[in-house]
Amino acid sequence: MVTVLKDNEGKVISYCEWRLVGQSGHETPSGEYVWVNDFWVHEDYRLKHKVERIIDEVMRIVPQARYCYFQRKDKNMKLRIFTRNQMERRRNAYEVV
Repeated sequence: MVTVLKDNEGKVISYCEWRLVGQSGHETPSGEYVWVNDFWVHEDYRLKHKVERIIDEVMRIVPQARYCYFQRKDKNMKLRIFTRNQMERRRNAYEVV
């Protein structure tokens, strides 16, 4: 699936291509993991937490998902994983600010 974030003018500022997978990494509609295959954030919005917001939006779409993970291509292919609780804490912090 592809999820996008738009600004107030309707321009795409971020997109995320993702799949719902099981523990084995195979795609399944009842998976507990969200594999982020690719995402992009417009350079003007990179310092405004849009990476976390697009992942948060994906986690809202699939409420059964407990984890979200991806590889950082800019950091020696380091694997990053977030739990649903971590994403909800971040969301709450952004909504307060």
